Amino acid sequence: MAVQTTLLQSGNREVSRKILDQIMTVTAFIDTTVNALTALDVYRLFYYAANTYIKSCVVIVQTVEGTGDTMDVYDDESLTTALVTNNDMNSAVAGTKYETGFFKTSAGYISLRPDQALTVCKFWVIAEYITVKTTD
Repeated sequence: MAVQTTLLQSGNREVSRKILDQIMTVTAFIDTTVNALTALDVYRLFYYAANTYIKSCVVIVQTVEGTGDTMDVYDDESLTTALVTNNDMNSAVAGTKYETGFFKTSAGYISLRPDQALTVCKFWVIAEYITVKTTD
């Protein structure tokens, strides 16, 4: 497993300024015909600051990959907590959503890991989070 640099494709932005006490929605559109994703490598999607509550995450497939291809989204590149597991990359417009929510005391990246190589699919990853103030 290799950790890849942040994916920088259309719609993919690294949120680096710290916006406190507001829900942020970040969206990445991933086109694997432009940049194929290697099986089991970890790709950084969105940066979040320390003291962030990750509220939700969803994967929506626009163009399907193939039978049996799946992908996971994690709270960090160490694969600590799965936000979306075994998302079926062969189901167009089907979304797998995570809504449990949890608090991260240290900064990190919401990251994705394909279980197989992805070369033809197109999909969105959408996450909501809030970074809270720790002082008055």
